Amino acid sequence: MAVNELTFAVSADVVLFDRNGVQIVSKTVNFPPHSQLAFAVAELLRLGNSAETMGSVEIHADPAKVYTMAIAAQLSITGSGINAGQHIEEEFVMLGMKGSGVLHSAGTALAGQPVVALKNTSAAAQTATISCLAENAGATQQQVPLGAGGFAFVQACSNSVNPAFSVVGNGLAAPTAAQANLGAFGLSIAGTGTPGTLTAFGFAWRTTTRGPMLSSQNFLDAGWRGRRTSSSRAFPLERQQPCRAPHLRLRRRWRTSA
Repeated sequence: MAVNELTFAVSADVVLFDRNGVQIVSKTVNFPPHSQLAFAVAELLRLGNSAETMGSVEIHADPAKVYTMAIAAQLSITGSGINAGQHIEEEFVMLGMKGSGVLHSAGTALAGQPVVALKNTSAAAQTATISCLAENAGATQQQVPLGAGGFAFVQACSNSVNPAFSVVGNGLAAPTAAQANLGAFGLSIAGTGTPGTLTAFGFAWRTTTRGPMLSSQNFLDAGWRGRRTSSSRAFPLERQQPCRAPHLRLRRRWRTSA
């Protein structure tokens, strides 16, 4: 779903890219004044005749009419879990927002490793340093190299990148009852590039009375003021499920499962 906060009509281009940054499809969406629209990423994939399962999405408002961040968006991801339906909300962030350059997120009742998706929006390579502090597991830190326009999925609370890690096979697999509850945790991510050129999104399994549940990990730069959504990061997606974006203007990573 997407929201137009303006008092006049405006159009925006929704653009999908594959994992290598190659454009899949672009669709123009027309927003009436003070309106909201829902659309599915799966429909855009079909429109582009693409079987891609991982990539990114950008939303560009008409520059001739929009001078402020008046269009916002977020992504809703719905799937089925072992014991209950799973639901993740991913916010979109404006590219190039000035700030401290350090992104923060936190969660509770962590079961297993939180997964973080990183996207370097710069034309130059940079390195992301991920620091994790878990209540019952101590502190870890790792460095993730990102090429120009590159992205990576990593387990956040680790001292090194696991090259064998798979989002579908590992990250989205529900933790077993034998896995320890790592408790409350905090994450920080710092890039070596210009502030605003590194975006991040994550998810983590948490322990509940109904069983393991997925929880969104949205990141915030403490230096951002009046944060708005406009850029996007990374996320798991069901191609058959409608993906809504109510807060737009963005660049974000998405993934779909067949």
